[in-house]
Amino acid sequence: MDENVWGERLRRVLSDPEARPVLFLLEGVAGSGKSTLAGRLGQLARSLGSAPLCLSFSSSGALLAPDIARRAPEPAAHRTGGVAALLDQSAPAFLLAEDVQRAGAEDLAALRARVERAPRGTATLVTYRPEELPLPGLPFGLPAAYPGELAVLRGRTQPLSVQQIRRTAFRTLGSERSPHRLVAHVHRRTGGIPQVVHDVLQSLVDAGSKEACFSVHDVDAVGVPVRLAELTAARLHALGGPARRVAGAAAVLDEPVGTAELLHVAQLRGPEGRRALAEAVRGALLQECAENRYGFAVPLAGTVLYEALPGPEREELHHRAAEVLTRRRPVPWVHVADHRRRSGRHRGWLRAVERAAGEPAAFADHDAAMRMMKPVFAAAEIPQDVRGRLALRLARNAVLTLPSGRTAEVLRQIIASQGLAHGFRGEIRLELGLLLNSRLEDVQGRRELERAVSELKDRPELAVRAMAALSNPFFVGSPLRGNLRWLERAEQTAAASGNAVARTTVAAARVTVATNCGDPEAWHHLEQLPAPGQALTDREHEHVARGLGNAACGAVFLGHYRRAAELLERADKFTATMGAPFLEQCNKGTALLLDFESGRWEGLAERCRELVSEVGIRSDAQLVLGQLALARGEWAEAERWWPQDLGTPTSFAPGVPYASAVAGCLLRLALARRQDELAVQAAEKAWTRLRHKGVWVWGAALAPWALEAWTRTGRLAEARRALAEFAAGLDGTDAPTAAATLHWCRAVLAEASGEPAAARAHFTEASTRFARHPRPYAAALTLEGAGRCGLAVPGAAPEAVGELGAAVAQLEELGAAWDCARVRSTLREAESAARGEDEAPAKPRGRPGYGDKLSPREREVADLATAGLTNREIAHTLHLSPRTVEHHIARAMQKTGTQSRLGLGRAPRS
Repeated sequence: MDENVWGERLRRVLSDPEARPVLFLLEGVAGSGKSTLAGRLGQLARSLGSAPLCLSFSSSGALLAPDIARRAPEPAAHRTGGVAALLDQSAPAFLLAEDVQRAGAEDLAALRARVERAPRGTATLVTYRPEELPLPGLPFGLPAAYPGELAVLRGRTQPLSVQQIRRTAFRTLGSERSPHRLVAHVHRRTGGIPQVVHDVLQSLVDAGSKEACFSVHDVDAVGVPVRLAELTAARLHALGGPARRVAGAAAVLDEPVGTAELLHVAQLRGPEGRRALAEAVRGALLQECAENRYGFAVPLAGTVLYEALPGPEREELHHRAAEVLTRRRPVPWVHVADHRRRSGRHRGWLRAVERAAGEPAAFADHDAAMRMMKPVFAAAEIPQDVRGRLALRLARNAVLTLPSGRTAEVLRQIIASQGLAHGFRGEIRLELGLLLNSRLEDVQGRRELERAVSELKDRPELAVRAMAALSNPFFVGSPLRGNLRWLERAEQTAAASGNAVARTTVAAARVTVATNCGDPEAWHHLEQLPAPGQALTDREHEHVARGLGNAACGAVFLGHYRRAAELLERADKFTATMGAPFLEQCNKGTALLLDFESGRWEGLAERCRELVSEVGIRSDAQLVLGQLALARGEWAEAERWWPQDLGTPTSFAPGVPYASAVAGCLLRLALARRQDELAVQAAEKAWTRLRHKGVWVWGAALAPWALEAWTRTGRLAEARRALAEFAAGLDGTDAPTAAATLHWCRAVLAEASGEPAAARAHFTEASTRFARHPRPYAAALTLEGAGRCGLAVPGAAPEAVGELGAAVAQLEELGAAWDCARVRSTLREAESAARGEDEAPAKPRGRPGYGDKLSPREREVADLATAGLTNREIAHTLHLSPRTVEHHIARAMQKTGTQSRLGLGRAPRS
């Protein structure tokens, strides 16, 4: 149904006494949002001057209060008698009757009479649960004789989609605590029923969690909401014995299944079984989820039935469930093992575990695999080689998916177990190291990978894979020269082995290193990678996909945006056929960085928040969200995405390029707040970290703000040394962003040294280069610098004013409100100086009068105050005194009639 269509139809009827009457029939299962929608339509009616008469019925059929307490109550006189008596006392233009499936025969007859004789200019809204109607399809108990002029609109509420649940979870739990895995699990377990979703999420809030984000285990731990549990228990009690057995079988299977499978588990046959299934469906306990497949509309309801099953009966149901699943092709051995374990068939469980160990597809459901693994490693009788194979399957699946945090713990337990074969131990350790790296646990990951190299010395293909991971320069742990030594060792080992997979692994690693370090030969190395369509093993496919994704990320940081887009497209072609959510997520993150740098900011924040909800690498999205918030002047929001300690941005980031970018943003924020000494301390720490790594192309996001901190505090010597170090580090590299930033840095130093003409020239060159990328945000900021310095160059003021105006336009187009306000303030001062006027004369003769509208300056101050800046921060941004800012805010609040700073954001623009 379309709520807007219903709302417009209600508006037309209630606004015209001669309009054709309308009947709205709204059906939906329990908790699906019927009352919420009815409430909104009731509010609309009240806004039109037609307060609805609201009726509701109890489970016994009795008429409750003739209005819902949360909506506007009706006079007490309306609170006696049945529906007929109420309608005799009142002739409402809008009648709202909820839960009519509970109404008695007399009340239904009165409602039926209302719609059959509905006068013009009236509307009736009836809500009901179709699964509970005494006569299916007849909300009024008997067929109604609808008059010809009555418009009848029928609608059905729909379950929430994953995207809608994600938005609800963001509001309830917070976006940073609502991973995609949790949202998907809530959707799966609740069936998307709004009331159940709300109850589950609220239960998570009430239960609390000390973890960084909630998990699927938290959802399972809070159990079944009370409303759902009682509704399910009541419906179960109303069923006969055979129908209860069908429902119990469905609870044990815990997934939609065909009739034959369901009845086999329930041990019912022929007509009796089909009658029992039909009764369970009519009783609204089960539903047809897909054609000829039955299950619970709300899977959580199955938990109520499962827990109510007596132990012996539950074990027998699990035994028959395992029998059913072994007839499927392919056999889901992980689930078979779980059913056999729960049935108490120990030997059958062990056989299923061994079969699962030999089936790669068995681990596609990561959570189910984790459930199987836990009892496996507690059972001493399971052979070590079976445990080893299981652990490898789990680990390999985890590296390419979005695993839970418990996976690494399980793998550590396996490695530490006694009797594990040496070959298995080294291979599992390799996967553990890769998993820890993917989860940003850099130090521990490197330690495991280094140990894996020694344990895999007789298996060169795997040893090369560990060496290749250790050669990745992204991580903070070792300087670039250490990464290059591992790369050289990997190349030598691969060449000596003659192994094709090892050679592909090394080729992908070489591409990763070259593209991220600005090696001019990087593009030649890329040509050596296989193209899509070539015959490759699964391992080679994975290495090529990973190398292309790493190269795309490196190209973004270098400033090769066209190449980055091409590499992402190639990487996506490889990952599309792999079923590797982790690699797909990394590529999505790189695309977000590319969009930010390229100036494609529209809708970017929403796309970032969606990625933040994923489990795994989030740093791309968090970096972009913080930068967007900083540009808008939402500084508290920016800090939410970054670490609070300026000296430890690596707690947020997976590697040096992100750490440098975050440090640069935090430096800029400190400088904007005039926290100059704090900025200097952070600059020194970040610069030391960059020097230790030795990949100077990653200093582009840090260098201008570090030099700004040093020069602002008079440390020109430190600034000159850092600039010389940065320039030397870029020598011989192919890094357009860093090359343009080098001019930016020279401009900062020249401006601080009292050389505005030289500074202007470097700012202009930097802006031109950034515009060529294109990198519009950086281009606008450096154009601002050119204009600012131009104001101090004799004869250049008119051109400088034009540059400042162009910078304002570019920043405004991007939506960088804070930057725009700052540059506009500089521009206004320049224009005032050109006219010989003071910034704020005592008597502003000749200035336009704005009446009760905000002046441009008041609007600038109001925008920044709404964004969350303090008066002092606004004063620094707009080059005003805090007292002047206080005056502007007071005037703006007086004109708009608002009582808070946040309310200024809703003020009309002049």
